[in-house]
Amino acid sequence: MAVALAFDPSELLPESPEPPPTLGAYAVLDRLAEGGMASIFRGRDTATGEMVALKTVRTATPREIAGLEREIDMLRRLSHPGVVRFVAAGRWNHTPWMAVELLKGQTLFAEIASMWRGQRRQRREDTQRTWTATEVIADESVATDRVADRVADRVASWVDRLQADEALAGPRRPAAGGRLRDAVSLVVRLARVLDYVHGRGVVHRDLKPENVFLGHDGRVTLLDFGLSCRTRRRTLAGEAKKKRFATVEYAAPELLCGDRVDARTDIYALGCILYELTTGVRPFDGESPRQTIHMHLDQEPVCPSDRVSGLSWRMEDEILGMLAKRPKHRPRSAAEVAGRLTEAYYDGVAAEARA
Repeated sequence: MAVALAFDPSELLPESPEPPPTLGAYAVLDRLAEGGMASIFRGRDTATGEMVALKTVRTATPREIAGLEREIDMLRRLSHPGVVRFVAAGRWNHTPWMAVELLKGQTLFAEIASMWRGQRRQRREDTQRTWTATEVIADESVATDRVADRVADRVASWVDRLQADEALAGPRRPAAGGRLRDAVSLVVRLARVLDYVHGRGVVHRDLKPENVFLGHDGRVTLLDFGLSCRTRRRTLAGEAKKKRFATVEYAAPELLCGDRVDARTDIYALGCILYELTTGVRPFDGESPRQTIHMHLDQEPVCPSDRVSGLSWRMEDEILGMLAKRPKHRPRSAAEVAGRLTEAYYDGVAAEARA
């Protein structure tokens, strides 16, 4: 049985101190996982026997406490089958904790690994790390020195980079490992969950495969709202000094530059996920966090059809549209994404049948 966790096992850190035997009405049974900012335990309601996942901060720093309090506040506002269900919250030793439903299944991260097992390059051991904004945007140089850095980054030619890319060598693999329908269906369902969240005035800001849970019953559940915010708030550049975490592989340009965020910020991250599901690699994955950031800001992704076969031109157009650098060039809402992806997929099926 797997549980709804936003942390990959490769990211586990030294364990934090043991919690008390109980948190509120819940008996603490065992530790499930340890992440960068939180500890997850299996718990049982001593009155009803309900099993839950208990989440509390690891080291009780102001940043961790603020993140968990934000997540509790956001989950109290949201009630949808596609959002992890909030159960209860409280404090122990002056630090917050919360209980959410315990889910059975696996993360989207595990699903992608399964989908491309034996067909994709092995991910580098460091590709799932999470970097602090201060490590990534030292002295805010990414935002302020973009022009000079762009010139330096483009000394090596684009053609040479493509020729050196192992993912483009040899015969092209089938889109989504031959499971394009499953991949599109998954992203469409996730888009509908995001449409609800955005309709409640919330931007997730940390959408990535580790924060999406796939239940055995086919349910898609969105997790970890610790970095979420209200719509159209400025983000990250000003928060960098507070050492707030950001996962740069799925971060929209406006998120990295500290501009205002809205639903289209999550749509960009959803486009990164769809690209990865379709091709087996992320659209932007540099050798360092700084290089990855510059790729998001200044570089166009390799066309999916250059990496895989069996992808219609319209589906490719929708994927690249979600990855547009400027928010105004992306779909306006997650509901629009769901509709356009569905139409693009069936248009591709119809075209293939006619061929």
